[in-house]
Amino acid sequence: EISYAYSVSHLIKNNSLERNNENGFLGVAPERFSDPGLSILKNSAKEVTSACNVMNGELFIGEEASKEHFLDQMDQYQTIHLSTHANSGSSDSTWISFRDQKLSGNEIYGEKNDAELIVLSACRTSLGEMIAGEGIMSLSRAFFHAGAASVLSTLWNVNDQVSVGIIADFYQALVTGKSRAAALRTAKLNYLSSHSGSGISPYFWSSYIMIGDGGKLNLQSSKTSSTPLLISVFLILGIIVFIVLMRKKSMEAKNT
Repeated sequence: EISYAYSVSHLIKNNSLERNNENGFLGVAPERFSDPGLSILKNSAKEVTSACNVMNGELFIGEEASKEHFLDQMDQYQTIHLSTHANSGSSDSTWISFRDQKLSGNEIYGEKNDAELIVLSACRTSLGEMIAGEGIMSLSRAFFHAGAASVLSTLWNVNDQVSVGIIADFYQALVTGKSRAAALRTAKLNYLSSHSGSGISPYFWSSYIMIGDGGKLNLQSSKTSSTPLLISVFLILGIIVFIVLMRKKSMEAKNT
């Protein structure tokens, strides 16, 4: 199990932050883009949908996967999964794309989120400009600055068809209680065991890395269950009925 940190002091400070997440999982997949230079990602919706089925969360797909919609909601989820296009380079040319617009690395630095885990399923999200005394100014670094506890990011271009299986196995491992780092390792091993020949090249499966807190994720659902409320209602009604019956029995005993 392997996870990375920008520095030990940053890891300790970041893990000490209190995060209040109202919802569990959010998957974002624009699929198509207003920028004609960005190709259609036909497997991205499948990727986030399979993750959402496991995590029991919410989806922004297609038109809903707009920049404004995401920024309005990004501080309300425990786990955020972005399946889209991205670019690494200088601080001015680092971005991740939504349906209508691109979100720059500099813009992310000015935002806030309370995510325990952000998955950047896009190309080269761990790369960026190297600045002396600071390190690599990547998209993953920007999301850490905004408040994320851990980021699953990429070191080079990723194949969206291959990503579907790796991501699905990653979330399946998470919900069984494995740590974030162990879940990623399990997903990679599953990929290797189910492929052969050139398909097992590290190019396909080893781009994904875990940065930040690699420990277990205390999962919570985005869909609030009504079961606890119903139990409470029936319990209260039961107590009321019991009290009424006891008083009736007491009155009958006095009358006799």
